[in-house]
Amino acid sequence: MWFLWALSWAASIIQIVLLTLSVATGLFYLAELVEEYASTACRVIRYMIYVLAVFTVCLWLVPFAFFVSLSANDNTLPSVNPESRNLLVGDKTDLLDSYFSAKNKRVGLLSALKGAQEWVGLSFKNKKTY
Repeated sequence: MWFLWALSWAASIIQIVLLTLSVATGLFYLAELVEEYASTACRVIRYMIYVLAVFTVCLWLVPFAFFVSLSANDNTLPSVNPESRNLLVGDKTDLLDSYFSAKNKRVGLLSALKGAQEWVGLSFKNKKTY
């Protein structure tokens, strides 16, 4: 029984050594190819950086964005936020009044794009084409 145990350990060690040697040999061969065909290697590496970018966007960022969007619920009632606490002081004692007065001060991507559009001077009017 001990013979099989020792044989399995010896086989495992030989496999690890051979795997390390084969990886080292493969990397050495790839290094030689890159030195000999530098421009082709540059194109291949550029395409690999692209396929990887697509993989990252499609497989990680899009599902992550969907996961984050689950927390945004448009059908909820407004609640107390730090801006509305400051607005409740004075004549505005109602939460909805403070919410609707604070709604004009939008901060986000849409308001930034509208501000950039106004700053550049572009104005697009919706015209009906019928």
